[in-house]
Amino acid sequence: MQLLLPFLFLALAAPLNQANSTCRTVITPEEQAQTEVHFKSSMKASISPAQAPGPINVYFHIITQGPLVSDGNISSRIIKDQINVLNKDYAPSGISFILANISYTYQPSWYQNVYMDNKEADEMRQALRIGTASDLNIYTVGFLSEESKGKVAGYASFPFEYAGAPFRDSVVMLSSALPAVYEHSFYIGRVATHEIGHWFGLYHTFGNEEVGNCTGPGDYVDDTPMESLPAVACQTLRDSCPDQPGKDPVRNYMDYSPEDCKDEFTPGQTQRMINQWNIYRSQK
Repeated sequence: MQLLLPFLFLALAAPLNQANSTCRTVITPEEQAQTEVHFKSSMKASISPAQAPGPINVYFHIITQGPLVSDGNISSRIIKDQINVLNKDYAPSGISFILANISYTYQPSWYQNVYMDNKEADEMRQALRIGTASDLNIYTVGFLSEESKGKVAGYASFPFEYAGAPFRDSVVMLSSALPAVYEHSFYIGRVATHEIGHWFGLYHTFGNEEVGNCTGPGDYVDDTPMESLPAVACQTLRDSCPDQPGKDPVRNYMDYSPEDCKDEFTPGQTQRMINQWNIYRSQK
Protein backbone atom coordinates (compact mmCIF):
# COMPACT_ATOMS: atom_id res chain seq x y z
CA MET A 1 0.00 0.00 0.00
CA GLN A 2 1.48 3.35 -1.02
CA LEU A 3 0.54 6.37 1.03
CA LEU A 4 1.73 9.96 1.05
CA LEU A 5 2.32 10.69 4.70
CA PRO A 6 2.11 14.23 6.06
CA PHE A 7 5.26 15.37 7.78
CA LEU A 8 3.99 15.08 11.32
CA PHE A 9 7.27 15.05 13.15
CA LEU A 10 5.56 14.72 16.50
CA ALA A 11 8.66 13.55 18.35
CA LEU A 12 12.34 13.16 17.71
CA ALA A 13 13.49 9.87 19.10
CA ALA A 14 17.10 9.50 20.15
CA PRO A 15 19.28 8.22 17.29
CA LEU A 16 20.06 4.54 17.26
CA ASN A 17 23.66 3.63 17.94
CA GLN A 18 24.79 2.47 14.52
CA ALA A 19 28.51 2.69 15.20
CA ASN A 20 28.95 -0.93 14.15
CA SER A 21 26.65 -0.75 11.12
CA THR A 22 28.36 -1.59 7.87
CA CYS A 23 27.79 -2.13 4.19
CA ARG A 24 26.34 -5.50 3.22
CA THR A 25 27.08 -5.33 -0.50
CA VAL A 26 28.68 -8.70 -1.20
CA ILE A 27 29.95 -10.78 -4.10
CA THR A 28 31.73 -14.11 -3.98
CA PRO A 29 35.32 -14.32 -5.21
CA GLU A 30 34.15 -16.65 -7.99
CA GLU A 31 31.47 -14.21 -9.17
CA GLN A 32 33.93 -11.35 -8.93
CA ALA A 33 36.56 -13.11 -11.04
CA GLN A 34 34.00 -14.08 -13.68
CA THR A 35 32.63 -10.56 -13.80
CA GLU A 36 36.08 -9.06 -14.22
CA VAL A 37 36.76 -11.32 -17.22
CA HIS A 38 33.57 -10.07 -18.89
CA PHE A 39 34.33 -6.46 -17.97
CA LYS A 40 37.85 -6.59 -19.40
CA SER A 41 36.70 -8.27 -22.61
CA SER A 42 33.98 -5.63 -23.01
CA MET A 43 36.57 -2.89 -22.51
CA LYS A 44 38.76 -4.36 -25.26
CA ALA A 45 35.78 -4.49 -27.61
CA SER A 46 34.85 -0.88 -26.93
CA ILE A 47 35.52 1.47 -29.85
CA SER A 48 34.64 4.93 -28.53
CA PRO A 49 36.19 6.40 -25.37
CA ALA A 50 34.05 6.13 -22.25
CA GLN A 51 32.08 9.24 -21.40
CA ALA A 52 30.82 10.24 -17.97
CA PRO A 53 27.04 9.86 -17.68
CA GLY A 54 24.78 12.86 -17.79
CA PRO A 55 22.80 13.82 -14.69
CA ILE A 56 21.35 10.66 -13.12
CA ASN A 57 17.69 10.61 -12.13
CA VAL A 58 17.30 9.55 -8.49
CA TYR A 59 14.02 8.08 -7.24
CA PHE A 60 13.79 8.00 -3.45
CA HIS A 61 11.36 5.48 -1.96
CA ILE A 62 10.79 6.19 1.74
CA ILE A 63 9.37 3.14 3.51
CA THR A 64 7.73 3.84 6.87
CA GLN A 65 6.00 2.11 9.75
CA GLY A 66 4.32 5.26 11.09
CA PRO A 67 4.34 9.07 11.12
CA LEU A 68 7.47 9.74 13.20
CA VAL A 69 11.06 10.24 12.14
CA SER A 70 11.85 7.15 14.21
CA ASP A 71 9.33 5.29 12.02
CA GLY A 72 11.30 6.20 8.90
CA ASN A 73 9.22 9.25 7.93
CA ILE A 74 12.06 11.38 6.58
CA SER A 75 11.44 14.93 5.36
CA SER A 76 11.98 16.02 1.77
CA ARG A 77 14.54 18.54 3.06
CA ILE A 78 16.76 15.71 4.28
CA ILE A 79 16.44 13.94 0.92
CA LYS A 80 17.49 17.14 -0.85
CA ASP A 81 20.42 17.47 1.55
CA GLN A 82 21.46 13.93 0.59
CA ILE A 83 21.40 14.81 -3.10
CA ASN A 84 23.60 17.84 -2.34
CA VAL A 85 26.11 15.59 -0.55
CA LEU A 86 26.19 13.21 -3.52
CA ASN A 87 26.75 16.02 -6.00
CA LYS A 88 29.61 17.38 -3.87
CA ASP A 89 31.27 13.98 -3.38
CA TYR A 90 30.97 12.93 -7.03
CA ALA A 91 31.74 16.34 -8.57
CA PRO A 92 35.44 15.53 -9.27
CA SER A 93 34.32 12.51 -11.31
CA GLY A 94 31.98 14.57 -13.50
CA ILE A 95 28.98 12.54 -12.27
CA SER A 96 25.91 14.39 -11.02
CA PHE A 97 22.46 13.56 -9.67
CA ILE A 98 18.96 15.02 -10.01
CA LEU A 99 16.17 14.29 -7.55
CA ALA A 100 13.44 12.96 -9.84
CA ASN A 101 10.85 11.94 -7.24
CA ILE A 102 10.20 11.11 -3.59
CA SER A 103 7.52 8.58 -2.68
CA TYR A 104 6.29 7.54 0.77
CA THR A 105 5.03 4.01 1.36
CA TYR A 106 3.53 2.89 4.65
CA GLN A 107 4.47 -0.77 4.89
CA PRO A 108 5.72 -1.89 8.33
CA SER A 109 6.67 -5.37 7.09
CA TRP A 110 9.06 -3.89 4.53
CA TYR A 111 10.41 -1.27 6.92
CA GLN A 112 11.22 -3.84 9.57
CA ASN A 113 12.22 -6.94 7.62
CA VAL A 114 13.84 -5.93 4.32
CA TYR A 115 17.34 -7.42 4.12
CA MET A 116 19.45 -8.29 1.10
CA ASP A 117 17.35 -10.24 -1.44
CA ASN A 118 14.80 -11.66 0.99
CA LYS A 119 11.06 -11.90 0.30
CA GLU A 120 10.25 -8.42 1.63
CA ALA A 121 13.09 -6.81 -0.31
CA ASP A 122 11.93 -8.39 -3.57
CA GLU A 123 8.30 -7.44 -2.91
CA MET A 124 9.31 -3.83 -2.23
CA ARG A 125 11.46 -3.39 -5.30
CA GLN A 126 9.07 -5.17 -7.67
CA ALA A 127 6.27 -2.88 -6.50
CA LEU A 128 8.14 0.42 -6.49
CA ARG A 129 11.14 0.46 -8.84
CA ILE A 130 11.03 3.11 -11.57
CA GLY A 131 12.98 3.57 -14.80
CA THR A 132 15.81 1.82 -16.63
CA ALA A 133 19.39 0.78 -15.88
CA SER A 134 20.33 4.46 -16.10
CA ASP A 135 18.05 5.46 -13.22
CA LEU A 136 18.98 5.17 -9.55
CA ASN A 137 16.35 3.89 -7.11
CA ILE A 138 17.11 4.36 -3.41
CA TYR A 139 14.98 2.75 -0.71
CA THR A 140 15.17 3.71 2.97
CA VAL A 141 14.12 1.15 5.59
CA GLY A 142 14.63 0.36 9.27
CA PHE A 143 16.63 -2.90 9.16
CA LEU A 144 14.89 -4.06 12.34
CA SER A 145 14.92 -7.83 11.86
CA GLU A 146 17.02 -9.97 14.17
CA GLU A 147 19.38 -10.64 11.27
CA SER A 148 20.06 -6.99 10.47
CA LYS A 149 19.25 -4.74 13.45
CA GLY A 150 22.21 -2.61 14.45
CA LYS A 151 24.44 -4.26 11.86
CA VAL A 152 23.51 -2.79 8.48
CA ALA A 153 23.81 0.73 7.12
CA GLY A 154 23.11 -0.16 3.50
CA TYR A 155 23.75 -2.35 0.49
CA ALA A 156 23.57 -2.03 -3.29
CA SER A 157 23.39 -4.02 -6.50
CA PHE A 158 26.27 -4.00 -8.96
CA PRO A 159 25.76 -2.73 -12.53
CA PHE A 160 26.51 -6.12 -14.11
CA GLU A 161 23.60 -7.64 -12.14
CA TYR A 162 20.98 -5.50 -13.87
CA ALA A 163 20.43 -7.80 -16.86
CA GLY A 164 19.65 -10.79 -14.66
CA ALA A 165 17.20 -9.06 -12.29
CA PRO A 166 16.34 -5.47 -13.29
CA PHE A 167 13.86 -5.01 -10.44
CA ARG A 168 16.63 -5.57 -7.86
CA ASP A 169 18.78 -2.76 -9.29
CA SER A 170 18.94 -0.36 -6.35
CA VAL A 171 20.51 1.05 -3.23
CA VAL A 172 18.83 0.10 0.05
CA MET A 173 19.85 2.01 3.14
CA LEU A 174 19.03 2.70 6.76
CA SER A 175 16.64 5.64 7.03
CA SER A 176 18.64 7.18 9.88
CA ALA A 177 21.83 7.01 7.77
CA LEU A 178 20.69 9.96 5.68
CA PRO A 179 22.47 13.22 6.60
CA ALA A 180 21.58 14.58 10.05
CA VAL A 181 18.25 12.81 10.46
CA TYR A 182 18.78 13.22 14.19
CA GLU A 183 20.35 16.26 15.82
CA HIS A 184 23.46 14.45 17.06
CA SER A 185 23.77 11.89 14.29
CA PHE A 186 27.28 11.13 13.03
CA TYR A 187 25.84 10.31 9.60
CA ILE A 188 26.46 13.09 7.08
CA GLY A 189 25.35 11.38 3.87
CA ARG A 190 28.36 9.23 3.02
CA VAL A 191 26.54 5.90 3.37
CA ALA A 192 24.77 6.78 0.13
CA THR A 193 28.05 7.90 -1.45
CA HIS A 194 29.60 4.53 -0.57
CA GLU A 195 26.66 2.40 -1.71
CA ILE A 196 26.28 4.28 -4.98
CA GLY A 197 29.98 3.57 -5.55
CA HIS A 198 28.99 -0.11 -5.57
CA TRP A 199 26.05 0.72 -7.85
CA PHE A 200 28.63 2.14 -10.26
CA GLY A 201 30.77 -1.01 -10.01
CA LEU A 202 33.34 -0.29 -7.28
CA TYR A 203 34.38 -2.84 -4.67
CA HIS A 204 35.57 -2.17 -1.13
CA THR A 205 39.12 -0.83 -0.90
CA PHE A 206 40.01 -3.80 1.29
CA GLY A 207 38.99 -6.20 -1.46
CA ASN A 208 36.39 -8.92 -1.40
CA GLU A 209 36.20 -9.31 2.39
CA GLU A 210 39.63 -10.99 2.27
CA VAL A 211 40.74 -9.74 5.68
CA GLY A 212 44.45 -10.20 6.18
CA ASN A 213 45.22 -10.55 2.46
CA CYS A 214 47.87 -8.21 1.03
CA THR A 215 48.30 -9.96 -2.32
CA GLY A 216 45.29 -10.89 -4.46
CA PRO A 217 43.41 -8.51 -6.77
CA GLY A 218 42.14 -6.20 -4.02
CA ASP A 219 39.51 -3.87 -5.47
CA TYR A 220 40.78 -4.24 -9.09
CA VAL A 221 41.80 -0.57 -9.19
CA ASP A 222 45.52 0.03 -9.74
CA ASP A 223 45.84 3.34 -7.87
CA THR A 224 44.03 2.18 -4.72
CA PRO A 225 46.70 1.05 -2.23
CA MET A 226 46.37 -2.53 -0.99
CA GLU A 227 44.61 -2.76 2.36
CA SER A 228 44.27 -5.94 4.39
CA LEU A 229 41.31 -4.95 6.57
CA PRO A 230 38.64 -2.24 6.68
CA ALA A 231 39.33 0.99 8.53
CA VAL A 232 37.21 1.71 11.59
CA ALA A 233 38.90 4.98 12.53
CA CYS A 234 40.52 7.88 10.67
CA GLN A 235 44.02 6.43 10.93
CA THR A 236 45.54 8.21 7.94
CA LEU A 237 49.04 6.80 8.61
CA ARG A 238 47.86 3.19 8.90
CA ASP A 239 49.71 0.73 6.67
CA SER A 240 48.23 -2.76 6.95
CA CYS A 241 50.22 -3.97 3.91
CA PRO A 242 53.73 -2.58 4.55
CA ASP A 243 55.26 -4.59 1.70
CA GLN A 244 52.90 -2.94 -0.79
CA PRO A 245 53.11 0.67 -2.08
CA GLY A 246 51.17 3.39 -0.30
CA LYS A 247 49.38 3.82 3.03
CA ASP A 248 45.90 2.40 3.57
CA PRO A 249 43.21 4.37 1.68
CA VAL A 250 41.27 5.28 4.82
CA ARG A 251 40.04 8.55 3.27
CA ASN A 252 38.46 6.68 0.38
CA TYR A 253 34.66 6.58 0.13
CA MET A 254 34.81 2.81 -0.38
CA ASP A 255 36.48 2.06 2.95
CA TYR A 256 34.65 1.75 6.30
CA SER A 257 36.23 4.89 7.77
CA PRO A 258 34.10 7.36 9.78
CA GLU A 259 31.84 9.56 7.67
CA ASP A 260 33.80 12.77 8.27
CA CYS A 261 37.11 11.09 7.39
CA LYS A 262 36.23 10.09 3.83
CA ASP A 263 36.67 12.57 1.00
CA GLU A 264 37.89 10.91 -2.20
CA PHE A 265 37.63 8.51 -5.09
CA THR A 266 40.91 7.85 -6.89
CA PRO A 267 41.25 8.63 -10.62
CA GLY A 268 41.28 4.88 -11.24
CA GLN A 269 38.02 4.43 -9.37
CA THR A 270 36.46 7.28 -11.33
CA GLN A 271 37.52 5.69 -14.61
CA ARG A 272 36.16 2.32 -13.51
CA MET A 273 32.80 3.88 -12.60
CA ILE A 274 32.56 5.57 -15.99
CA ASN A 275 33.64 2.44 -17.87
CA GLN A 276 31.15 0.26 -15.99
CA TRP A 277 28.43 2.81 -16.68
CA ASN A 278 29.09 2.75 -20.41
CA ILE A 279 29.18 -1.06 -20.56
CA TYR A 280 26.24 -1.91 -18.29
CA ARG A 281 24.06 1.17 -17.79
CA SER A 282 24.19 3.48 -20.80
CA GLN A 283 21.65 1.45 -22.80
CA LYS A 284 18.16 2.81 -22.29
